Amino acid sequence: MYLRSGPPIGGFRTHTPPPSIRPRLPVLRTPDRSPGEDFPSGEAYWVVCSDREVSRTVGAFHLSKWYLDCVSEEGTAVVGYFARLRWRSLGLEYAAALVAPEDGAPRQVHALRSLRPPALSGGVCTWRCEAVGVQAEWRALDAPVRRELLRTPAGSIRWTLHQPRSEAHIRLAGDLLPGPGEIRGLGYVEELELTMPPWQLPFDVLLWGRFL
Repeated sequence: MYLRSGPPIGGFRTHTPPPSIRPRLPVLRTPDRSPGEDFPSGEAYWVVCSDREVSRTVGAFHLSKWYLDCVSEEGTAVVGYFARLRWRSLGLEYAAALVAPEDGAPRQVHALRSLRPPALSGGVCTWRCEAVGVQAEWRALDAPVRRELLRTPAGSIRWTLHQPRSEAHIRLAGDLLPGPGEIRGLGYVEELELTMPPWQLPFDVLLWGRFL
């Protein structure tokens, strides 16, 4: 593997292989970092390496996607999403919050950067995501459900329904939610893990939903 920092170009540094291997390897572009500085989680970057090094260093595909929601007695709904992708040298994290007030138009905020995923401790799920202004807690009322939906030589789909039904309390920053900026109601928390690239899935359409 060969890394060599050059002058920043548009917020990125260019890394040029030496002449001896330049015909075999493309130019590397990574986020602008000081020499020796680690790349933080959530930033996308590419690594230049030989075919032999690729087989040794490239990571397997892994996508983790969380869905979390809360519906109040009045009918206001808040939906949260968190996703983390790891594939080869690529790392991405995404979060979003969708608010549908009982008497107003839906609003949404999202972020693509280094983010904190939901955390589980016993029967409690907490999510603190400043990037989308969410502070939330779900307390389970029912036992979790775990299923492996698909397994092939290329990978698998694992579904974990952490909380089929829960007591949820969500606080939202800014003006996403009118009034006091918080909501209480019945909640739901699930996580889907995919360890094979989507284009290798043995089906074209997947219908997904939930019932509370």
